[in-house]
Amino acid sequence: MTIGERFREIRKQRKCSIAKLGDVAGSKSSISAFENNDSFITIDTLLKYMDELMITPEELLDSSLYERNNTVVDIMKDSAIAYEMRDAEKLESYAIKFERLYKDTKRYIYYIFSLNISLLSAEIDNSRMDEKKKQEMLDYFFSIRRWTILDIGLWGNVANHYNDEVVFLLALEILREISKYPQSGRERICLDSCLNSLFTLLSHHNQEYSGKLIERISEFSLPNHYLYQSIYFNLCKAMYAYRWGDRKIALAEKRKILLVIKNTFSDKEAASWNADFKKIMK
Repeated sequence: MTIGERFREIRKQRKCSIAKLGDVAGSKSSISAFENNDSFITIDTLLKYMDELMITPEELLDSSLYERNNTVVDIMKDSAIAYEMRDAEKLESYAIKFERLYKDTKRYIYYIFSLNISLLSAEIDNSRMDEKKKQEMLDYFFSIRRWTILDIGLWGNVANHYNDEVVFLLALEILREISKYPQSGRERICLDSCLNSLFTLLSHHNQEYSGKLIERISEFSLPNHYLYQSIYFNLCKAMYAYRWGDRKIALAEKRKILLVIKNTFSDKEAASWNADFKKIMK
């Protein structure tokens, strides 16, 4: 896929028209030509478009991340702190801020931020989630044709609020972003997301979707620098075997994995993985 094609996919999922983007820089005809690979645009113009759509260089050019609008970054950081502190009232105030930003700027992604944070607030407050917002969030995820790191993070925030079929189907979509021989940091983030989805399905004791996802992930040849992901995937397979296979063999495999984690990473990490396994045993 070319840069122009990738750019067009993300622009559409951000629900930003060529006409609106033309108001930022360039013209409708130059944007259309760029997306159709008929011409180039200047770096300055491309950076303006990326800022408008909140796209990282890595997502277009496979380079490193960068920070954009400080106001947005600050609200996102504050939202993360509020979620960690389980402060539903503050979270809802940040959702309102993003909704106002959306109304002021017409950037659709700010509306998605608002929906995402509202769902997190409802989760903490133990209140009934707004079904309309929940569906709008889901519609956005299913409209994605090119999963950015931002999209994967948004999905990770709310994945546990959706049923197993949705978790499974979106995991398959994210796996499409990974090559057979993954290498990049972006691919590693995609894999992390899918391993989290696999654990969710295992913890729900869903044999069908867990088994299918294990089969799909097994198709990848993971490199040595994906050691953490490779070992956790082995733990997930041991979880599956414990639920629906030979429990004695599964427990023996778990002990070997936890020993590797203890020696390679830390006692704390090994304890966390052991706690994950115990959730499957219930």
